[in-house]
Amino acid sequence: MVLADVPGVLAAVTPEVPHIARGGISRRGGVSGHARLPGTMEGMNLTRDVNDLVAWLRREIEADRDHANLISAGGFVPQRWDTEPPGQVNPEKVAYAAELDRILVPDEEDRMLRPGPVGYWTEVVAYGRMNTEPPGADCRGSDLPVMLVNNGRREASHVIRHDPRWAVADCEAKLAILDEHRSFDPASDWLGGFCATCGEVDHRRVAWPCRTVRLLGSGYRHRPGYREEWKP
Repeated sequence: MVLADVPGVLAAVTPEVPHIARGGISRRGGVSGHARLPGTMEGMNLTRDVNDLVAWLRREIEADRDHANLISAGGFVPQRWDTEPPGQVNPEKVAYAAELDRILVPDEEDRMLRPGPVGYWTEVVAYGRMNTEPPGADCRGSDLPVMLVNNGRREASHVIRHDPRWAVADCEAKLAILDEHRSFDPASDWLGGFCATCGEVDHRRVAWPCRTVRLLGSGYRHRPGYREEWKP
């Protein structure tokens, strides 16, 4: 049985920037004082900082996806986690809840100080199917639960809503957004450094990474490596 480490859960050169004038975009270097590029921080090393943000964010998302995929055996779709039987709003406590409390907290006085009464322990189990099987073929692959959850604040519902199946789909959607909001190729297009999808706002090209990418990255602001200058 795996014990999840979750509270309550057991188990170098700045590129040339096209000048924006009132009549449009020219090839002069720099940005005029009255037409600052949206999404661009003045004084930034654009090549380094932009690539760092997008590369860092892509690595984080891909790591989340790969960890979620790793849980399921090869040839199987990402697992769906649920109660047994599935869909319980108030899952039943396990029959050995009091014994589990005694094992985890041997001292009786310490047990009395724990928040919530004995008996909140519930099981989260895994349902899976092979890649070649239809969605309705999900079934238990093991009699053991994925984890035991102290469910006093419905922690089990949170775990179930963020199971491997959800995590993989969420990461694939985020990676697709990064691919969609890419930069023009600076090697072949004079618009390099601008978002290829956002186009223009108030007759000004939207700098890359655009607000969409920065908002996406802000969801990872609590991860080590996130930088304040990347905020939207």
